[in-house]
Amino acid sequence: MSKKQVIRTLFYIGLVLILVLFVSKYTTTRKEIRRLKTIESQLRKETRALQIQLDRLNYDLKHSNTFEFIEKSARERGMIKPREILIIDLDKEKEEDPLE
Repeated sequence: MSKKQVIRTLFYIGLVLILVLFVSKYTTTRKEIRRLKTIESQLRKETRALQIQLDRLNYDLKHSNTFEFIEKSARERGMIKPREILIIDLDKEKEEDPLE
């Protein structure tokens, strides 16, 4: 083999190596982009859910001094008004219990 042929062969080998490295880096980058887009999508969903929760909390805070809000909060904690009779439907509780 002549010196020109050796140089040409080395040039082509180098060119192929550069091409292989480029393709490898390109595919790795594409996979990383797909992974990051998935994470971004999940974070956007979480952000929306947290924004809804924040809006509800802000609404509750804004209306926390109203009689309706205070009564609702008290009833959620099992409180009743004076002279009010609490009726518990035992059949309804059995229907809600998934273990029975």
